[in-house]
Amino acid sequence: MQMNETPGLLNRLKVFIGQNFLEPYCCFFSRVYLRRWRPTVIVITGSVGKTNLLYLLKEQFGSEAAYSYRANTKTGITFSVLGLPAAAERWRWPLLIAAVPFAAFFKRVREEKFYLVEYDVSETAAARYFKWWLNPAICLWTTVSESHLQAFDRAARKQGREPFELVVEDFAKVVRAASERIFAPGSSRLMRNSLKGTDAPISWSDGELLSYEVGPKGTVFKFPGREFVFSQPLPRQLADSLALMTDLLKHCGREVKTDCRDWPAPPGRSTLLAGYKGCWLIDSSYNAQLEAVAAVLEMFKEFSAAKKWLVIGDMTEQGSFVERAHRDLAELIIDFKPDRLFLVGRRLKQYACPLLEKRYPDLHWSPRADAALIKLLKDSVTGEEAILFKGAGFLDILVEALLKNQADAALLNNPGRLRRVLRP
Repeated sequence: MQMNETPGLLNRLKVFIGQNFLEPYCCFFSRVYLRRWRPTVIVITGSVGKTNLLYLLKEQFGSEAAYSYRANTKTGITFSVLGLPAAAERWRWPLLIAAVPFAAFFKRVREEKFYLVEYDVSETAAARYFKWWLNPAICLWTTVSESHLQAFDRAARKQGREPFELVVEDFAKVVRAASERIFAPGSSRLMRNSLKGTDAPISWSDGELLSYEVGPKGTVFKFPGREFVFSQPLPRQLADSLALMTDLLKHCGREVKTDCRDWPAPPGRSTLLAGYKGCWLIDSSYNAQLEAVAAVLEMFKEFSAAKKWLVIGDMTEQGSFVERAHRDLAELIIDFKPDRLFLVGRRLKQYACPLLEKRYPDLHWSPRADAALIKLLKDSVTGEEAILFKGAGFLDILVEALLKNQADAALLNNPGRLRRVLRP
């Protein structure tokens, strides 16, 4: 029996209120402030890779730009534009929403010349009045894949179409809003077809990656005439973002910084941490989409370690594709051949475990990241391992429990969750 991934009535009501009342309210007042501020707006969108590219560009633009950290929806970006805490606890949102009109008209105008925005197409109304709202000069489209399909299931059924078709259409609508230029990977035929007839000129990036090296000391991406050096392990697919970034900086007449050893990777995206008994931890627990999992597993294959363990969580927001997505994930795991395998979540139990149990007799499944799983991991670690954490289910709790230095918890996506798990 297939698991029901359809949002309940309460969730659909929240979406309706958000799309028809809260978002128009936020967009109107943030537009008022943007007209006072008048920065050059650069939008970064795509299925995966948006946050990494935003952080890469932060290293290049520095204090000349403002950034939509931890905000990729209309409401969150409104808070970011107005200088309100976009990542605030939900109980504070009514106060922030009430403050929006006052900030729009009376808050001091910001001095940054650029505003770099990460924008997510995770709902059917994501592209609605987007051009009027942000009026971006430049759009960068990182990737397009089968992510956030759950939000498009109902609309697709009504139209007799596939959810992925609607995802691609909405991405294209967002990207077409650019008035000055669009940047996208030249290797994507799907992107090329969806952007035919676009008004703004398009720069199709074709950066040729000559070599790729990854290990505990970092990652090196070598392009013709340019070599990017990082101090943490990063997936090969980051090369596409580096090529987009290079093309954008050339367009803006800016030099490209290639020594990125001080680059602070976004939390939960391939963060390398010293672990319990001397093992290595790779925290890639953010973003549980199949394309992102495939990319980080490919990176982990290249990573040098005596033993490689996988701790994999569910992939969420898959809608009617939930079974196929998790079966495909099982095939990726089989191809990887981990030394130990730990799975977390009900979707993996139902769809992936039947394919994996015969190949991995010592496979351990847990319904959640809990104290029992923490104890098992600590009891099993010898110090020779590199352990990759990827997927939903708050896997950063496990990472925090296995840290050698608890001060490194500040590098996690949601530090402090461990205390709630271990609370008596």
